[in-house]
Amino acid sequence: KTIDPKFRAYLVETTQGRVHTGLLVSKSEQEVVLKDAAGKIIRVAGDDIEMIFAQPKSLMPELLVKDMTAKQLADLLAFLESLK
Repeated sequence: KTIDPKFRAYLVETTQGRVHTGLLVSKSEQEVVLKDAAGKIIRVAGDDIEMIFAQPKSLMPELLVKDMTAKQLADLLAFLESLK
């Protein structure tokens, strides 16, 4: 229903028209640092930023579990709960 702010995806468009999406690592007047879905760090100089805004969705792929059986999904949830 809601996305924890630390997992909110951000979109950065540069003055050259490039678009980067990722989790916000840091933001200052000098630079914005994102981490993309593959874990790659993207640094964009403050002067090169045309716009930056938070995305309404997370980086989690949609329908991630659509090909899983009910048992596989239950096993995955049990495993994730065991990590607490």
